[in-house]
Amino acid sequence: MNAPCADYATLIADCYFMGDAMYQAQYQANCEYLSGGALEMVCGATCAMAYEDSLACINPLSCMELMSVGQGQCDSRHTVFMGHGTSEV
Repeated sequence: MNAPCADYATLIADCYFMGDAMYQAQYQANCEYLSGGALEMVCGATCAMAYEDSLACINPLSCMELMSVGQGQCDSRHTVFMGHGTSEV
């Protein structure tokens, strides 16, 4: 289990899906797939590192703070990651 992905999946499920375990499992699997090498193969090492940095910034946020990612919260990390041609965060 990838701890940053587990934290991310819990945050997303809690904030957007009332803690639904199905969504939590889907977000965790997607995150682990991306951080497990798929993202690096598709868009390179810098992109993969930006994804990991985004997770590190996003994970401690509250649900209210999560709503402003890209609009004040985690902007620099989010911008670097989004600049690599993917919309998965």
